Formats: sequence, structure tokens, C-alpha cells
Amino acid sequence: MLIDIWRVPEDGEARAGTLPGTILQLEDTPDIIADAPVRYDLRISVCDNELIVTGLVATVIKFLCSRCAESFPLPVADANYAVYH
Repeated sequence: MLIDIWRVPEDGEARAGTLPGTILQLEDTPDIIADAPVRYDLRISVCDNELIVTGLVATVIKFLCSRCAESFPLPVADANYAVYH
């Protein structure tokens, strides 16, 4: 997701949606598969020319069991996601 810092309204904005699991860049890790969409529900704001992004990011990642060689899904979520740039 691209965010143009100069287009963020003064009072911030909300963004929600999904992105493909490939954004996690796990292609080089054969035991971890991120083929489910990544959901996000974020609040974007700017303070003193700093970009602040907070909210929820969640997906389901498949892991390969080292014991039985079967893959199993594991929901992964961060309700307190925060990035400051």
C-alpha cells in the first residue's frame, strides 16, 4: 500500500481492505506459506511531517510441521500494529 503523506487529511484517514499474502515476501521460506490475503484496518495520520499508521493487520499463514510434514494454518494478527516514519 502506498501512502502519499501530502494527501493525508489534517484529521487523518481510515483505510481498510486486503492485500495479497505475497506482500509478506516469504517465497524464500519453503516451510512457511503466506497465500491468504492480509487484512488491514488502519488509521493513518501525519504529525510534524511524520507518518503514523496504527490499527489491525491479520492473515492466516500455513506452516509445515517438521514432525509429520503436513501443513497447518495459523491465524496471525496484530491489533496494535504501529509504524512511525
